[in-house]
Amino acid sequence: MMNNLLKRLPLIMIASILLVAFLSLIGGVYEWNVRSLVSSDGLRWSVSHIVSNIGMARLQYVVFALIGLGVFVESGLPAVVCGHRSLKQRRAFMLTLLVVIVYVSLVLGMILFRGGPLLSAVGTVAHSSFLKGLPGMAVLLMIIAGNVYGYTSGRFVSLADTIDAHVALLRSMAPYFLTLVIASELVGCIRYVCAVSSEVSDIYMTVFEYVVYYLPLILHLFVFFRSGRNKYYA
Repeated sequence: MMNNLLKRLPLIMIASILLVAFLSLIGGVYEWNVRSLVSSDGLRWSVSHIVSNIGMARLQYVVFALIGLGVFVESGLPAVVCGHRSLKQRRAFMLTLLVVIVYVSLVLGMILFRGGPLLSAVGTVAHSSFLKGLPGMAVLLMIIAGNVYGYTSGRFVSLADTIDAHVALLRSMAPYFLTLVIASELVGCIRYVCAVSSEVSDIYMTVFEYVVYYLPLILHLFVFFRSGRNKYYA
């Protein structure tokens, strides 16, 4: 049932875009406080923002996060964390843990001491490079830990194994990227139509964006890990 829903999501998004366009046309006829997508201005906007709308979905963050998560799960670390360890796996896990401790210590060393390079211009964590780069550093840690454990445990034998691990989750999430692209067009259309309306606040739009962008991602990941449970946790 979940798989069928995920397969239909792109069609649902496309239907939603058509509905928004139709409602904007009705709104133009009845002089609602909206902009019409099918007017001359609306058509010009639609054509010129097809690509730029995708940028609102923060696609680069999703891709980087999926690379990190993919390496982590393909390395076999989830099984070790859940307690399924051979002697070789325990040794590999201890080495990986040591690398993680060193990585975290280096990062903390750049913010805990006065004048740390990751602090803000006034020496605080607020508005610092550390906070801005925290998601990226967390994903990078997953990539490093996954590669270290993958090689030391024997899960990654060749360069091809490593490359496959980095793109494994991206391949599995290909249907999600189609949904994300169409969802970004939907969000862009709604923002254009409601740009002159005070009834649709930025808070509501932000919540809506997170729902249409990331709820499908969570559902896709749930299906992915459920289908590969024996592979990743045994």
